[in-house]
Amino acid sequence: MNQKKNNLIGEIQILSNKHIENLESIQNITLMEEKIHDLVIDLESLNNEYKNLAIRIPKLEEKLAKNEVEIVKIEKELNQYELIMCKKFIKLDNDIESIENIENRIYKLEEVLKSISSKNLTSQFDEINKKIESFEILKSNLREKLLSFERKKDLLIKKQCQLNNLNLKDELIELEKKISTNEYNNEIKKRIIEKENKENDEIAKTAVEISSMVGELKEINNRLTKLSCTLNESKYIHVEKIFKQKLAKKVVLKKAIKDLDLCYRVLDSSILNFHEIKMEEINLTLFELWKKVYTGNDIEYIKIKSKAVNNVGDKRKSYDYAVVMVVDGNEIEMRDRCSAGQKMLASILIRIALCEVFCHQCPIIALDEPTTNLDVNKVENISEMLTDLVSYRMNGLPSKPKDDCCVEERMELEESWANSSKAAKIFSNFQLIVITHDIQLTHLLYRNFKPEYIYQLKKECDGTSKITAHRSIE
Repeated sequence: MNQKKNNLIGEIQILSNKHIENLESIQNITLMEEKIHDLVIDLESLNNEYKNLAIRIPKLEEKLAKNEVEIVKIEKELNQYELIMCKKFIKLDNDIESIENIENRIYKLEEVLKSISSKNLTSQFDEINKKIESFEILKSNLREKLLSFERKKDLLIKKQCQLNNLNLKDELIELEKKISTNEYNNEIKKRIIEKENKENDEIAKTAVEISSMVGELKEINNRLTKLSCTLNESKYIHVEKIFKQKLAKKVVLKKAIKDLDLCYRVLDSSILNFHEIKMEEINLTLFELWKKVYTGNDIEYIKIKSKAVNNVGDKRKSYDYAVVMVVDGNEIEMRDRCSAGQKMLASILIRIALCEVFCHQCPIIALDEPTTNLDVNKVENISEMLTDLVSYRMNGLPSKPKDDCCVEERMELEESWANSSKAAKIFSNFQLIVITHDIQLTHLLYRNFKPEYIYQLKKECDGTSKITAHRSIE
């Protein structure tokens, strides 16, 4: 009896334990159902968000296209406005130059008028009149002397006739003496006549000069009258005011042009410095990424070389870029000298370097088929590099080292990155989007990142595309 009792008690205990286990399993099932219900709700909300985003994408793309068209239109309008302003500046310079020429002409006319003033003309006329009067007096005196000589000559002739009639020798001698003196007087008369002719010539010459000066004076007066009429025209009434306005505008424009030229030079210098700094940062990032990802020994590192191009007639700076690889310390252009895998690896690293340098406010990187033409080892290196990149962008540090050698490499990498401008580029919400058909890369990224979902895009039988979220890669 005791044994049966003990057996029954044991069975009861076992049944009670099973009951407890059943209750716990029921509770677990209830909890699992609640979790499944919550997950279904989350999935529905995510699907709704995805649908909303899918609806918004075409509108955003349309808005982006419109903005691009507006930007092109605004650039064209700015170029047209620049051309119009250049034409206006040229026209303004021509107007200012024509006004300056008119001013110079007016100034020269004023100088001529000052030099030929009415007072100077009056004094010259007075002097000429005085000379004419003196010449007239001299001429009258000479005529009186000539008349006196003629009288004396007639008297001598009469005397000679008387002497001839009287036949007086003494009178004849006296008459001869008088005649001899008369010959002397004839010489004097000739000299006086010559002098009179000379004075007459001078008088005629002076009269010609006076007439020419009178003609010039009339011409100057006519020109003054014409200029006065021209200046009294409606378009020249406010010429002084307009000239002052144009002069002030010219001074302001020259100052503005000088300031704009200074700003242009400063901006151009700043752009060149910015370009040099960013190229150094890009090449530093490429150096670090290439050393970390590339496992071969033939290429030490890669860099981007830029060369300024001087375009005739274009003040804007333009550059030619070339990707070069350093082999045994020598720079060689990669074009037509590297494999397809090396080319693809370089393109990925360049995109990542550009994102690192320029997209410091964009916590997202999207890569489309990053492993095309890459072999297995380089695919693994790409996955490790992406892991380190995401870890650094989120935490500021590279991935954890696997051995002591990697610790030294990480310290060197951390020091070089800390010295670059990437030290402040840390985002707790950083995202990496990888679009790929490479199953190996997908497994490696899943192993390294352990994402909550993996999205698979595939076509249905009816030709439509469908995105499916998977919690596991299996």
